Amino acid sequence: MDSTISSTKVNFWNKVQLPETNVDRQYGFLFKIYNPKTDGIIFIVTILLIPFISLFIFRFAFGMNPAVKDVNAWLPMANQGVVILSALIGGYVLYNRNTKLFVKTGLLTFYTFLLIPFIVAMIGMMIISVIPTFVNVNEEGTSQLNNWGTLLVTWFQIIGELVVIWIAFKSTTDLKSRVLETFKKNWRLLSITVAIGILIMVGICIFGYAAFASQIGLEESENQNTITGPLKDANSTFKGIYIFTLIIFTVLAAPIAEELACRHAIFVGVGNRGIAIFISAFYFGIMHVSNGDIENLLNYLIAGFILAITFSISRGNVTYTWLVHMGYNFTALMLIVAK
Repeated sequence: MDSTISSTKVNFWNKVQLPETNVDRQYGFLFKIYNPKTDGIIFIVTILLIPFISLFIFRFAFGMNPAVKDVNAWLPMANQGVVILSALIGGYVLYNRNTKLFVKTGLLTFYTFLLIPFIVAMIGMMIISVIPTFVNVNEEGTSQLNNWGTLLVTWFQIIGELVVIWIAFKSTTDLKSRVLETFKKNWRLLSITVAIGILIMVGICIFGYAAFASQIGLEESENQNTITGPLKDANSTFKGIYIFTLIIFTVLAAPIAEELACRHAIFVGVGNRGIAIFISAFYFGIMHVSNGDIENLLNYLIAGFILAITFSISRGNVTYTWLVHMGYNFTALMLIVAK
């Protein structure tokens, strides 16, 4: 019975995934390297289930809501602390179960992505916040970073994500070869697939979701407002530098770092191809609304689902999802700048 079910699953994926190429044969992605019944459960509970519960507790029990100005600023930090602690406990268990597998499969990338950009950005924020030039004080005497300060913190986050990318390509077996050989040998298939993926994401997640959001009176996500808010600055010099910074951050650095963590690493850790699609999509969703902006969860959930499907049908080749993600972010950024 089990062999029949397994054969049916194989036949299904053979029908829907891209044609096998020499790159796939030589540098193929291993979807079942971890045991989904043991390692996979540890991974899912600690990186998704506990953070998901934490998000809802902080939002509805403690009132963590970015749309409410008077809410305590420590709530998102406390929630992030729970997310990191939970993930680190699971990561520690998986690391001790098989250290070499943890590092070489790329699972390590998930944990470096969770920690390094956050820590580097926090260090940057602490340094910048003591420099008066980059801080504004409101009427209530509360200090907050001005637009130049926000720009500098963004660069700290870029540095953190570049470190994550470097570690991933340095430690993950065949990752560098898989990406480079895909560009060299499969560029036609890559171009067509990526173009279709971008069109689908833009159509659904930008235009389709915008129409849906306007119908129900939903405002733009806090994640997007945080990134694009400084664009309202009247200083043309600042605006030009900030647009350049956003291109580096949202188009070049973030897509590949997020795909290495949210697609490659999660598919490795879950150990089940079908389940990993949903875990990847849900993690991508809650990652972008961790400040309590759960009203906008759906859009990120849909985007994560499209990217997870793309990863699966491309036989676990992160090159495809990286470029689709990058193209989508570039389109979204250009539409925002055009406004």
